[in-house]
Amino acid sequence: MMPWITAGLHSRHLLAAVAALAIAAIPAYSRTGDGVRITTNDTRQLVMTVVPNIDTTRLPSGELFISVASGATLNPDQPGAPMQQGIIIPLALPSPEGNTLEVVAAEYGPPISARIAPVPSMITDPQGFSVPRYDADPAAYSVAAPAAAPATLRYVGIARNYHAGQIVVAPYRFDGPSGTVRFLKSATLRVRYNAAAAAGSGRGVGLRDQQFGAGLFVNPSAAAAWAKPVAVPQAFARRTAASTARAWMRVEVKEDGLYELRAEDLRTVGLIFPPWTLPESQSTAAMEANAGRYRRCRQQPDAPNPRAG
Repeated sequence: MMPWITAGLHSRHLLAAVAALAIAAIPAYSRTGDGVRITTNDTRQLVMTVVPNIDTTRLPSGELFISVASGATLNPDQPGAPMQQGIIIPLALPSPEGNTLEVVAAEYGPPISARIAPVPSMITDPQGFSVPRYDADPAAYSVAAPAAAPATLRYVGIARNYHAGQIVVAPYRFDGPSGTVRFLKSATLRVRYNAAAAAGSGRGVGLRDQQFGAGLFVNPSAAAAWAKPVAVPQAFARRTAASTARAWMRVEVKEDGLYELRAEDLRTVGLIFPPWTLPESQSTAAMEANAGRYRRCRQQPDAPNPRAG
C-alpha cells in the first residue's frame, strides 16, 4: 500500500470570559478513550491507531446526520454544504515545520447510498432563540468530493510555551456526485518529528508546568522536552489586546437579560484577535458569523435567573 504523506481555541453586570484562542483551538483530549490507541510515543515519532466511534440518524429531509466522538465540524461557515467533520487530536511539535504525517494503513467500510447532512444555518424562532435549520445546497452537493487523505497534520501556533499541532482524521468519505458515503473503520498513523528541532530542544519544564501545559497534548512527555522559555509577566504590567486574551472581563449592561457580544464590539474596545491564532477551520470571518448567531431575547417572567449557577 502506498502511504499518504502530508506536511505538517452585582445584578447589573454580565461576566464574560475571553479564552486563549490557541488553547481553545485544541479540544480536551483523553488518551485512553475516543477510539485512539497509541503504540509509540517518544521525541522521534508518534504512532497510533484510530477507530472512530460513529452514530448516525436521519433528518426529516432524508439526509444522514453523522455524530462522531471527539469530532468537530470543519466547515461551519458554509451553510448548505455537506458537513465535513474531523476527529481532532492535539499534539505538541518541536517546530512549526519539518514534521510529517504518514497514513500507514486505512480501512473503510463499503459504500452506502446516502447524502450526509448539510451545515445548518441559524434562524430565529418565534420565541427569539437561535435554532439550526438544515437546507441542502444542490450546487454544493454536486461538486462535493472526499478528502484526499484519511488524515492530515497541521500546525496551529503557540499554545502557552509549546508549538501546537493537530492531527485531523476524516471519519468518512462522502462523494457528492454519486451520493455515497464510506465510513472509516480504522487508520494507523505515524508522525515523524523534525529531527533537528527535536534534538535541539530538550530544555524541559518542571512537573507543575508539565501537568498544567503539556497535559493538553497526546504526547505530554515530548511536549515537556520541547517547551520554550517564555517571559514571566509582571503583575502590574500594562496589558495589550493579546495579553488580555486569558483575562476575565466585566461588561456593564443596562438591564438583566441575554445579550449578543460580537467580534466588532471587542474590536471597538481594542481587543483584536490575530487570524494566525485560529485553526484553519476557524477564520476571523467565521468567528464573527458564529458570534452573530446569539441574539438578545426578552427574559420570560418564569425563566431562571441567567446569573444563577
